Amino acid sequence: MVTEEVEQIIREFFNNFSRNFINNLNTDIMISLDLTDNLFRRRMRHNTTTITLRNMRINTINNELYNNNFDGSTFIKRIFYRNNFNINQILSEFSLHGSPDNINFYLVRLNNIFNPYRTYDDTENNVRRIIENGGELHLTIHDIDINLNNNINENIINFSILLNTNTFRSNNLYSFVIIADGQVQQVSSFFSLINLKQFCKRQHSFIDEHYQRFLRSEPNDFKYYMEVLFRTPNNNRRIPRFNNEFHFPINFYNIHHNN
Repeated sequence: MVTEEVEQIIREFFNNFSRNFINNLNTDIMISLDLTDNLFRRRMRHNTTTITLRNMRINTINNELYNNNFDGSTFIKRIFYRNNFNINQILSEFSLHGSPDNINFYLVRLNNIFNPYRTYDDTENNVRRIIENGGELHLTIHDIDINLNNNINENIINFSILLNTNTFRSNNLYSFVIIADGQVQQVSSFFSLINLKQFCKRQHSFIDEHYQRFLRSEPNDFKYYMEVLFRTPNNNRRIPRFNNEFHFPINFYNIHHNN
């Protein structure tokens, strides 16, 4: 249940948002957003988008820069869905990995952080600007039921949530928050939806932007998306295969309090 106290605790955390939390990775708990419908599997072998994505991955096999690319933690995760510009919400499937006990678990939607919100630095600067100008963050908080008794595997909890797309100039940014002992104890990576055309099917697409940044040795999140899309290459296979399902990892980070 989202009480006034819960809303106040979460609002205070976001009002004082600092990107430094990404330095405190929690390895005991992780969420993935799961796409069981492979949007590329049924496409023609010579489909332009499929070829482009495969060529990107081919060019990174045995590439030292790719293998050592750790820039991704500073970027907001963008999770694609099938093209449909008229859809306002998508039912999204999640898997919570870990065994959280005695916690309260929430999904927070923030929808007045304007583009670009590519990185946590962008987000922190936008939040500070809103607060310093006397504004208020537009937060929508959803209580997430994580009943262990409803899951076959006690270490994996499956649940579904309706997520807002970013149509009609809306900007919806999401994060999971864990509250215990009256404080925000963990917060997840920030993520947002992006339609497939914006992600990879148009000129200067989202993934191409990260690929070009990768080639220029600039900060990028290219590896994150390649690992989601493709199986790990083996036996020196030069033509990468798409994963049968896409699982987007969403990490959690510990919040350290002074008191």
